[in-house]
Amino acid sequence: MSRTVKQKNKAIAKSCRNNGGCPYCEGNRLHKHRKKLLAYKTNTNNN
Repeated sequence: MSRTVKQKNKAIAKSCRNNGGCPYCEGNRLHKHRKKLLAYKTNTNNN
């Protein structure tokens, strides 16, 4: 195996390589956590 630079662009933006720096990829990564946070906020407001 050789180390090569990835030259193929991602579908959305250049900044969305491994950790999802673009807003689209970041939203996909953090979807589960945002749902839990929203459920927590609505649950604490009802009590």
